[in-house]
Amino acid sequence: MPGDLTEQHANAANKPLDFRATLRDLAHSRSSIAAVFADFCRITACCLAMQTREDEYLQAIKGYSKEELNQLARAMAGLIDEMNGNPFADVLGPFYTETITSADQQARGEFYTPNSVSTMMAKMTLDPEAIKAGGRPVTVCDPCCGSGGMVLACAQPLAPDHVDLLRVTLQDINPVACDMAYINTTLWGIPAEIILGNTLAVEVFSRWTNIHWHRVGEPQRRQGIRMLNAIKEVGEPSKAETLAPRRPATPDQGTGSQLDLF
Repeated sequence: MPGDLTEQHANAANKPLDFRATLRDLAHSRSSIAAVFADFCRITACCLAMQTREDEYLQAIKGYSKEELNQLARAMAGLIDEMNGNPFADVLGPFYTETITSADQQARGEFYTPNSVSTMMAKMTLDPEAIKAGGRPVTVCDPCCGSGGMVLACAQPLAPDHVDLLRVTLQDINPVACDMAYINTTLWGIPAEIILGNTLAVEVFSRWTNIHWHRVGEPQRRQGIRMLNAIKEVGEPSKAETLAPRRPATPDQGTGSQLDLF
């Protein structure tokens, strides 16, 4: 009997953690699986933010007991383990669509793109070999990013050595979507800024950048571009000056007369 128990414990330790099952178990004592998943995504994103989102983290863990937080930690471990076994696959987005009601999904207009469609669109949009050969940063913007599945499909053919060339801006109106995108881009080493906002109304509520955004020096690169553009604007004549015709000089008026100034 003791030998059987030891073997059972060993099998349990070697069994991969299923983050979905762990979150569902936790939801039995909470309001809903949707609320638990939202908290899980926020807490995980904050844990990956290198102490830059501590206030959000402390707010998210309120109301959870120590044992429940341990369950969330096990769910995080299960998520990372599954992602390691499925490189650049979006495992968060599909589960999110299972946790919300169809009414909520339609109310927000949320329709998550299947991985196969994301892969096809990435192939139509980017040339990975040209990006690798050029060796220069490539900017990518997804104004309705969801969980960031489209960007994962763009990054996969650049792995493992050229993912750093992507400079990704992701925006969504749903905070849970922003947290999922933050998790996906951070764990796969994609330099990204995540914006919570209404793209159609041009409204921005919050903005986060992950560690890889700073690791590759993207803030400095953008500052350099702004400085170069400002120098060009100072050195070039304004559009109005370029387009405005000069009044021809009259016969009794030299081109250097005072009237030429008006």
